[in-house]
Amino acid sequence: MSYNFSMVMAIYVGTPWSIIKAAKPVLINGEPVGILGQTAAQWDKAGNSAWGATIRSFSVRMIGMGAFTVIAASLEILDINNELATAKNSEEQKALKLKRIAVFGMLLGGAAQLWAGLSVSSSAVTFVMNPWFAVAILVLGVIYLAATFMLNSAKHDGVGWWLRRCCWSLTQSERHPDTFIGHAEEKRSLLEIQLSPQVFVKSTVEQKTVYTLKGTPLPMTVQNGAWVQILLPSALRGELVPFNVIASYRPLNILPVKAMDKPVQDPFIDKGHFTNSNHFTQVNNRPHNQVSLARFPVLPPPGEDIVWQTWVPLAENADYIELQIWYPSQILDTGETDRGYLYQLKLERQGETAVDGLALTTLQVKASSRANAMLLAIADQ
Repeated sequence: MSYNFSMVMAIYVGTPWSIIKAAKPVLINGEPVGILGQTAAQWDKAGNSAWGATIRSFSVRMIGMGAFTVIAASLEILDINNELATAKNSEEQKALKLKRIAVFGMLLGGAAQLWAGLSVSSSAVTFVMNPWFAVAILVLGVIYLAATFMLNSAKHDGVGWWLRRCCWSLTQSERHPDTFIGHAEEKRSLLEIQLSPQVFVKSTVEQKTVYTLKGTPLPMTVQNGAWVQILLPSALRGELVPFNVIASYRPLNILPVKAMDKPVQDPFIDKGHFTNSNHFTQVNNRPHNQVSLARFPVLPPPGEDIVWQTWVPLAENADYIELQIWYPSQILDTGETDRGYLYQLKLERQGETAVDGLALTTLQVKASSRANAMLLAIADQ
């Protein structure tokens, strides 16, 4: 969003800059003085209010352009650093480092624009408005796009990462060790993919009436909760499954994601029930009601996949549902990290489905461990 504001401000900078560029020096006390040779207040005092207004307009717009660029680049560098900490292979690391260099260059460019807007000195303004400065920013943008393409190519989902590490992978450096432990981990990770649950989240809404300052009623549709469905494999029938679930949001839509204060674990259990797998994704945008509690759908026969369907109340500003699901050790060995399956689903009216719980590594829901998790008893029959 900050990048978009910066681009808008760049368009508006062009108007006062064209006036500044075309302005001819004037004689003051026998000395030629350009438009940038004095401050806006000095030009006003000298009776040239038009030049004073031009300098003020240019300064404000240049400050806006530089400030938004600095904010956007700073936040993106934080995101890149977080991604670097969890990068799975050297290709991801190289792409992220190249991307960080490009963003850091944009940060320096934004800082130069900010300084030019604050000082409005002839040298600073000439530097940032030089065509070569624009070319340098363009080159950084091309590097940024190339690094993003490289990063997308280097990233893999759970299946892709397993193929990269399996015994017949062409990437020898990433293969599991040719040992008993390495072969066991290869088989365990394949089973982990095969048993991966699927998650579906769909926000629910309600109609609210708000009143304007003039007292005029204004109907609004606001979010009040979400349906959450988890399609669990038949191997879990009759087992106890540990899980953590939270709602999260992104402050100002640009800052890092934070967990909501209101917990959702209790309604996740209290308002849920098991149902057949053919009901997966088949929910509407109406919230939970008491009638739902009295319904006991016919469960699928033992040995078939099963769906846990529930509704959780949410604040209007909630953006995501985050889930962490572990399996009992008799079903799936915990592995070295015991990270379980991680999901972050965007709250949308049309709903969102996630099938890969092994790709994400840094979520707010990871703040809790298996030891503090709640238990979901999976119905057997």
